[in-house]
Amino acid sequence: MTERRQASRPVAYFFVEAAVIMQKDNRLINAVTENISSKGIKVLCDELLSLGERIILSINLGNETVEKEAEVVWCEKGPFGKGFSAGLNFLSGPSIAVDSYATDSFVSYLKDKAAEPAVNLSLCKRFMDISLSLLLLFLLLPLILLVSLLIKIDSPGPIFYGQWRAGKYGKKFVFYKFRSMYHKNDQKIHNKYAKELILDSHRFGWINNKAVYKLIRDSRITKFGHILRKLSIDEIPQFFNVIKGDMSIVGPRPPILYELEFYNPQERKRLLARPGITGLWQTSGRSTTTFSKMIELDLKYIQTWSLGLDFKIMLKTPAAILKINEAY
Repeated sequence: MTERRQASRPVAYFFVEAAVIMQKDNRLINAVTENISSKGIKVLCDELLSLGERIILSINLGNETVEKEAEVVWCEKGPFGKGFSAGLNFLSGPSIAVDSYATDSFVSYLKDKAAEPAVNLSLCKRFMDISLSLLLLFLLLPLILLVSLLIKIDSPGPIFYGQWRAGKYGKKFVFYKFRSMYHKNDQKIHNKYAKELILDSHRFGWINNKAVYKLIRDSRITKFGHILRKLSIDEIPQFFNVIKGDMSIVGPRPPILYELEFYNPQERKRLLARPGITGLWQTSGRSTTTFSKMIELDLKYIQTWSLGLDFKIMLKTPAAILKINEAY
């Protein structure tokens, strides 16, 4: 849980002037400063950075150069879908007073970027998320009412289940599902499974074919709950999460908070995107996907995201749902 605080040495270097040269793993990665303040710096770079990654910044202030240690607090797709935009908070080093001249040299660069003909793809994705969610909730209303009734008949307890999950940049939100488990069940069962699954993935390497992502035999699930899960009907309430802005229709699945305690920096990159109801790994193997493969596919989605990819995943999702033998 405190892994990023235990880093013994920085893993990359920035040199900030009119441009940024980033050295990482004996490679040079192009980057430029987008904004700078006394508390941190925002850069545009060619590579996706890890949350919690520590950086040494050499900042040229015109009359002097100071070194400061910084930590990556967020990283997302860059403007116009090019590269990545990252924010770093200063952790140590001499205090600096940054005036307007610190960003003056980048005004022409930013103006050139702003002049490029492009649409805001993030806004397009958000519009698509809201529109499709409202439409699907309206079309599925009879099914929602029927499922609600059957849940109450099947076992005592509420119709819906809310659970704290980690969203974009680790922001907590309440994740909605139709209740498919017995009310007031023992959460320690899944907690133990998730811990062993993730740590085994670290122990046996990036490719671990033994660790299926979901718990296969779970005594907490009700009879009707098995049907809901097999057909992914229990996920329908997450369209309300999409409308609220906590989730997207397509994206990495939001991890449970206790799972994050065991994530390494590479795995935390899943938090760089808004979580989704469906995604690349769900359409590539559903519940039979291993943990390490899930991470690989989620990071591939983040690095190659486009509206076209979202449409492709959505079109594949119904066929994936019908593969009942791959669901638990």
